Amino acid sequence: RNYGIDPGSFINRIYRGWTPEQAAELEPPPETKPKGKPVVVKGVEYPSLKAAADAYGVVYGTAQGRLKRGLTAEQAILTPVGKSEEPLEV
Repeated sequence: RNYGIDPGSFINRIYRGWTPEQAAELEPPPETKPKGKPVVVKGVEYPSLKAAADAYGVVYGTAQGRLKRGLTAEQAILTPVGKSEEPLEV
């Protein structure tokens, strides 16, 4: 409280692996790791499937479902809606 930090937030940060100094905002927070695996679509690497889906205007859940059905990440992003069995040429 002396540093203006909610005690619950402070404790939550400690549980997530922050140092007490980071939790009190006396030092920068730890760097976060990007979520997901990098994917390549049309020769461009994206940090995750979500980032690629966002770049192409594809609903992330749709791309994720296509991956589960066996399409590659690139096919999951480039396949037009309603054409799940006919991916675009890459």
